Order: sequence, then C-alpha cells, then structure tokens
Amino acid sequence: MARIPASHISDNPTGTGDHSASRRVIKSGRLGLPAGRVLIGAPSRAAEPARVEHGVQPAPAAAVNGPSVEELQQRLASTQRSMERRIAKEVAEAREAALEEGFAKGQAAATEHLETERQALLKAVAGVDRAWETLSDNCEPLLAELAFKMCESILQSPLPEQLRTLSTGALSDALESLSDSKSVQVSLHPADYMMLDESGVLVPLTRNHPNIVWRTDASLERGDWEASSDEAVIRRVARELLADLRGRLSHLDGEEG
Repeated sequence: MARIPASHISDNPTGTGDHSASRRVIKSGRLGLPAGRVLIGAPSRAAEPARVEHGVQPAPAAAVNGPSVEELQQRLASTQRSMERRIAKEVAEAREAALEEGFAKGQAAATEHLETERQALLKAVAGVDRAWETLSDNCEPLLAELAFKMCESILQSPLPEQLRTLSTGALSDALESLSDSKSVQVSLHPADYMMLDESGVLVPLTRNHPNIVWRTDASLERGDWEASSDEAVIRRVARELLADLRGRLSHLDGEEG
C-alpha cells in the first residue's frame, strides 16, 4: 500500500469532543483526484504492560479424562496373556517343525544305514556262494577218487556171505536172460565154484537150466564170473567194473571242466 505524504493532508476537527479523533482531508489538487473527504482512523496507542498480582495462585487446569489405573493394569495383563499365547503357539509350531525335520533326517539316515547293511550282507552271501562253489569244484574230484578207491577195495576183498548171495542172484538173473539159448557156458573162479557147490546153489541152477556148462577159470578174480552163449555174453568182472567206473568219472569231470 502507498503512503500518503503529510503535505497532501489537511486537519479538520470533527467537533465530537473527542480530541483523539479528527477528520483529515486529502488535498485533491495534489493527488490528481476528485475533491472529497477521506476518514483517517486515529493512530493506535501502545499496548499497556500486563499487570501481575503477587500472591495469587493460577487456577488449576481442567482434569484430563483417561483410563484408570485398574483399566491400565487389565489392558497390560490382557496384552501379556495375548503375547504369551502367541509365543507358546510359535514355540509349539517350531517344536513340531523341528520334530518333523528330525524324524525325516533320522528316517533317511536309518534307511541309508539299512541299505548299506543289506548290500554288505548280499556281498557276504555272494562270497559264501563263491567259496562253496570253489570248494565243491575242488572236492568233487577228491570225492570221486575216494568213491572209486572204496569200490576198488570192496570188489578186491573177499566177499562176505551177503555179497556172495547178491552175486549168486546176479548170476541167476544172467542165466535167466540166456535161458533161450541152446548152450550157456559159465566161467568163474575155482574158489567161487567150490563155494557154490558147497552151498548147494549149483544143483538148483543146473536143474532149472540143464543147458548150463560150468567152467572154472583161474584168471578170473574172486567174485568175477562170465556167462556166454552163441547170442550174448554177460560178464561180471571187477576190473572191468572199476575201469568203467573210472571212465564215467573222468567223463563227468571233462564235461564240468
């Protein structure tokens, strides 16, 4: 706002009796404005300093409405219980998660351990099988040789009564198979012939097979005999049996090799 210079204003008392108020007229000629009056307010007076009365207490401030101590304690207890429930829930969830993780790890470790033990057991069983096969392969020739030696010892030893009876039965079966022949010649060791004669076996054999011709042959071993006809020959010779047995065993060993 522009300030009006004092030279452009004239004083004109209002006549109201108030000496503090007056009318001031702006000199229009100097402002280049139409003539007229402008009311100018009285100048403001300086504010008086506030007076302070000693010994007078200020009025107390109005009480603020808020929760009581009991309400605050109840709120605190409720908040504490809520936090305890939340903490307990989080602890339970963490414990359950840890248990599940521990169970999974333990199960995986146990499964791996059992698989390792199973593989070790399978390897041990396979080793036992290989060892048994090796032992069997090594023992089979020894067992065959032992069986051959036993047969050889039995056949070359004097025949007991029971084996003599079996030998006589085999001779009778051979004679039956050759009964259709006109002539059957039986050769045996002289001692065996005497044994058959003394035991009374020759009589029924001769009676049942009148075409039998008995002949002793010292080249035969005890227990050996030979029944022959024009059509066939049946022999029971220990040497031949042993040779045949050894040949069969050798043949089996060759096939397995």
